[in-house]
Parts: sequence; structure tokens; C-alpha cells
Amino acid sequence: MEMSELAGEVPPEAMGEAIARVLAANAFGKSKRLRRFFSYVVEKTLAGEFDDIKEYSIALAVFDRDLSFNPATDTIVRVEAGRLRHKLAAYYHGPGCHDPVVIDLPSGGYVPVFRTRDPESPARSAPPLFRRPLSYGTACGVLLVLLAGLLLWRISAVSRIPHA
Repeated sequence: MEMSELAGEVPPEAMGEAIARVLAANAFGKSKRLRRFFSYVVEKTLAGEFDDIKEYSIALAVFDRDLSFNPATDTIVRVEAGRLRHKLAAYYHGPGCHDPVVIDLPSGGYVPVFRTRDPESPARSAPPLFRRPLSYGTACGVLLVLLAGLLLWRISAVSRIPHA
């Protein structure tokens, strides 16, 4: 992947200013992990070190995992990437709504993309309340728990009726 594909028409100095604005605005609250994650991926992107922007590399460098890190059993990078995407969206719909350059972290990867914001278009709609819809399995699990509770309630109500 070429740097020009990630930056589009955004000059390097504008990219640096965009990064500085996000960090100065305290977009990540008190989360040092998110700040560290964001800083790592944008620095590696600007340096053209795309091989270091992989789940394994991020786990070792940002989240202090050891060399035995297994992404199949430890989802820290994916979870924190979702949080980072959400925080960036909230920033660009709030204090950063007029920033000329937007930094996106597209789903399915960890390489940030820089794009210019059309100054005439209004800010995009507010970020979603939920990060993603419930999966089919989660919905079924919730339904089973509710049905089990209803069944237990019904059984306890019947057992309290005095028998003649």
C-alpha cells in the first residue's frame, strides 16, 4: 500500500496537524491505551512502515503482550480498535467537526486513512449509539435466558397455590 493511497490529496504537514488536533483535543479521554494505539498507527503510517501495523505487532508494541501473543485467544487489539474508531467518530462529530482533515481507521484493518473534509458538506450524522447490532447468537441467548426466567417464575407461582 502506498502512502499516497492513504493520504489522497492530503499534504504531509496537514496530516501532522490533523494528528496534533486529535491528540490536543483529548479525544480519548483518560485512556492512555487509546492515545498510545492512535499514536503508534499514525506514526507507523507516516513512516511508511505498514508491516508494523498488524494485529500481532500492535499487541507487542502498544499493549505490551509477549511474543507468545495469539490473536485467536486474545482480542485486545480488535476490541481497542473498535473503541478507537468510536472515539474518532465522536471527535469528528463534536469538537473536530470543522477539522479540514479527517483521520479514519477503516474496519478490517489498522492502517489509518487521511482524507480532506468537503468544507461545504455538513458534518456526517452522529455516531451510532451501539458499536454493532446484536449477533444472531447473542439475541438467541438473551431470548433463552428470558424464557427460562419466565418458566421459573411460572413454576414458582404454581407451587405457591394451596392444593385442596
